[in-house]
Amino acid sequence: MAAAADNILWIDCEMTGLELKEDRILEIACIATNAQLEPLDAGIEFIVKTEKEVLEKMNDCKYTMSEIDSLVAAYVSKHFPPSTPALLAGNSVHADRAFINKDLPLLASKLHYRILDVSSIKEISRRWYPTLMGGGGYKSKDESEHRALSDIKSSIDELKFYRQHLFKPVEGCK
Repeated sequence: MAAAADNILWIDCEMTGLELKEDRILEIACIATNAQLEPLDAGIEFIVKTEKEVLEKMNDCKYTMSEIDSLVAAYVSKHFPPSTPALLAGNSVHADRAFINKDLPLLASKLHYRILDVSSIKEISRRWYPTLMGGGGYKSKDESEHRALSDIKSSIDELKFYRQHLFKPVEGCK
């Protein structure tokens, strides 16, 4: 289980907005990958039970926030050793982390304080490698769905793009 310490936990949350005091999580999805960005399974996703007025169009709401906290924490425990906090990854994942800290305390307790934010790499690439990014850089296969699980898969693919084009292998390194 030593390799599990290098696993990466990808999370995406869809919220009603970005105001921590006023808004809430509507959907959360997770995929655990190994250090080489290979998914360890298909991942999980949950839609939060919410008042009818807030979610008129979503009718797949089955789980309370407390149930989701337990289910996602169990998913993390499956892929990370108890003594190793999970490295949280995603695009602009700091916003997700703030809502996780507020609404999902069990999950929050399992996360490392460090974050792998793909959007930071995107911004560095845009500034330092304008030729690569001049063509728009990474192009998502499908940006139209905007659901948590598909957004995570896109973030993983985006980091693979940067690994291939920016982070060249160094002789003697894994």
